[in-house]
Amino acid sequence: SMDGMRGGTLIVRGGAGARFADRMRRGTALVFGDAGEFLASRMVAGTIAIAGRAGAHVGYGMRRGSVVFAGPAPEIASTFVPAVAAAPVFWQLLARDLARHGGAFGSLATRGFDRHLGDVAAAGKGELIVVR
Repeated sequence: SMDGMRGGTLIVRGGAGARFADRMRRGTALVFGDAGEFLASRMVAGTIAIAGRAGAHVGYGMRRGSVVFAGPAPEIASTFVPAVAAAPVFWQLLARDLARHGGAFGSLATRGFDRHLGDVAAAGKGELIVVR
């Protein structure tokens, strides 16, 4: 479908391939392993959380939505800019929601994070959240 995921929760206990969550519109997707290249490409909305490594070109053409990296920090494209404003209340709510799934997501609320906004090349307002 040209629409992508429209709601619900998808849990991947292993790894995900290339273009995981392409054109995702709503919902939550958690990946306990690695994801291939073009993770969250052309994403319209929703939340993705990944515990492992992400391939190249994360968030290519992303319009809105959030991608949380609980594992190693990905290579972030120059079309994403560091966020100036902090979002501690949003982070606590999101981290608590993801923590109920356990694993690498269980301790998110106690860790710091950095946000990058974009993809500005696509006039996007999405965010890449890198957990420290």
